[in-house]
Amino acid sequence: DQTLLVSTPAAIFRSTDGGDGWEQVLLRPETAGSVRLLGFAPEGPAYAWFDYDNTLYRSRDGGRRWQAAPTEGPDSAEPVAMAGGLIAPDGTLLLRPSFYPQLLRVDPQGPSRQPLTDVLPAGFGEIQTLTYTPDGTLLAGGSRGLLRSLDGGLTWQVARNAGPLDQADISHLHATETDLFVGLRAGQLFRFEGEAASWQEISVVR
Repeated sequence: DQTLLVSTPAAIFRSTDGGDGWEQVLLRPETAGSVRLLGFAPEGPAYAWFDYDNTLYRSRDGGRRWQAAPTEGPDSAEPVAMAGGLIAPDGTLLLRPSFYPQLLRVDPQGPSRQPLTDVLPAGFGEIQTLTYTPDGTLLAGGSRGLLRSLDGGLTWQVARNAGPLDQADISHLHATETDLFVGLRAGQLFRFEGEAASWQEISVVR
């Protein structure tokens, strides 16, 4: 399957030929901001979430047609600025509100939203990036280092073996089958080699 989904400030586009041709499939709502989450869940549906909008957009036909479903839950009537998010292996959406040290968990079956407040270690600050490892561990990077969660973000612990990332300002996380890549806001890039259980700096400029 060569289906791709991309977003611009005005709309979401779909390609079925690997990017040679594109079709507009969803316009940005007038009251919403940019797309903060866009992708396919492991079981097939595609999801989109716009900034300053409390509506989940869902597609069950590969991104061709979209349905809007307002979410229900605490403070669901008040639009929230989002910084980003990801789709969990079980299809749950995890969103990162801007300027708030919390997460917003969205169950697409409702759809319902649940703010995860007071779940981060004291003083950790705002989550800046999220990723899942192949074994299902959820990792979060922020201005005070690296956290991990084994229950989808309900509880968090400071990551063990953080090494040079202890208290570091982490802006990017990417996990592969064997390694974890971490980018710092200052520009350094690190790789954690799973088999060796060690950190290696691989920055382009040092």
